[in-house]
Amino acid sequence: VNEGIASIKRMSKVYPDNVKIKLDLLNLYKKTGMRDKALVLIDEVKQNKNTTEDQLAYVNQIESSFNFIHNEPKAEPKKWMVSATLSYGYNQDNNVSGVTKKNLQVSSNEIVDFADPRFDNTSTKSIGLTAFKFFGEKSSIMMNVNSGQSDQDQGTGDYDNYGAVFSLDTYLGGLNLSPYLMLSKYENKSSAEMLSYLFGVNGSFIKGDRHKFSYGYSLGDTKYDQNTTYTSMGDYNSTTDSFSLGYDFYKSDKVSFTAGLSYSDSDVVVDAGNDYESYATDLRVNFSHPWAYFSFGDSIKFTDYKDADTSLSASQRSDAVNTFAVSYTHLTLPTIYSV
Repeated sequence: VNEGIASIKRMSKVYPDNVKIKLDLLNLYKKTGMRDKALVLIDEVKQNKNTTEDQLAYVNQIESSFNFIHNEPKAEPKKWMVSATLSYGYNQDNNVSGVTKKNLQVSSNEIVDFADPRFDNTSTKSIGLTAFKFFGEKSSIMMNVNSGQSDQDQGTGDYDNYGAVFSLDTYLGGLNLSPYLMLSKYENKSSAEMLSYLFGVNGSFIKGDRHKFSYGYSLGDTKYDQNTTYTSMGDYNSTTDSFSLGYDFYKSDKVSFTAGLSYSDSDVVVDAGNDYESYATDLRVNFSHPWAYFSFGDSIKFTDYKDADTSLSASQRSDAVNTFAVSYTHLTLPTIYSV
């Protein structure tokens, strides 16, 4: 459903005067209980010069269902929308270490017992708080804080993690800008602590009725707490720069084509086998309907390592991965109006 909503929102940006697309989006907001986003969209439909009397009556009906279902006075979109999430997970592994049936293995030409455990259990817990606010005509801000914990009975994968995300979505003229900052900290109970941040900006602009161009840049930095217990963890400190370019061609309000290019450069303190550059291309064709979303794509990624990992080979390593993907989202929320 979320992917379908995102697709129809993109269509609405490309065809801002197409009221039918806005009503498709409004219908999904209504069915999924996104009341505040629906109220904002209702105002847009009311102010659109292409809205017919039947369409205006339809959005007034939806607005009334929001505002008077409990005999409440007419409501405005909330200044802040706040949501909280709680989750708990439990995983049981009956052969976590690949132990044989008789618990025997060959080591140094001798048959010996496995020293690793066969059974293990892992429980995870997390909590998150998100605040979202619209401001101006087309801008919004989002903030999220979260915390989690993982406990493993036999293994050494126990950790506590903390995170925060800040993002802004706004427009400068016809240019869409979305800067963001992500912070995270992992307190590994059997290894060194890790602190990382990711700063980036995404943007896009529309040319004519059918063309959309997008771009992105991000800078990531990861540092480990090297100390007297973990004396070499600083070797894994890294920075990564990433760039992306995208192009969308909208053949109609239901069919679109997507092309993308990306490049990233990762630098690690210990180069061998860790430093690399990667290049990727992506081509997709998308079909968007109020009842379903289809996408077919093919991507190729090349990774060139800067220095040879002599523990494996004296030659520098290069990888190539080709991925073909099919995505289908069925929207069980039918359109209930006719125009």
